[in-house]
Amino acid sequence: MPERVSNISEIIQQLPQKLQLRFNSLGNYVQGIVDEESAKNGKQVKLSGENAQLIQLAALIYSLDSFLRAGTYAARTASTTFEEFELGGFQVGSTLFTKNNDNTRRGEILADKLRKTVAKTRLGALIKNSSSMKELISTLVREMSNDESVD
Repeated sequence: MPERVSNISEIIQQLPQKLQLRFNSLGNYVQGIVDEESAKNGKQVKLSGENAQLIQLAALIYSLDSFLRAGTYAARTASTTFEEFELGGFQVGSTLFTKNNDNTRRGEILADKLRKTVAKTRLGALIKNSSSMKELISTLVREMSNDESVD
């Protein structure tokens, strides 16, 4: 069983390097939305470092979910096209993709597991119900600036 982590920094350190870079790159975007919310409300929104990291993590989860689902959609669409030409699917290296096999659904399967991991939290509900990353971040910024819990 994976070891429990006590803070967001530990979670980030356990991510693959490329995901750590993606997480870090979201910092400026999050700060931009914090500034936008400050301007809208006429008061400076201040977030603790931990809250800012939580928002970045939520944005990373949101973007990963979208990316993984888009991959499944692309693979399924390509497989369907190949089936229309009476071919069983397509192959990348030794990996066969058909309309609904596990290879085609891999992104969707991973995205579902990711959602399930956070599903029973307020954060999970916000991620699921947000129509865009910007909406998710704005909601989190407003809630955190009002001292609402998103755990």
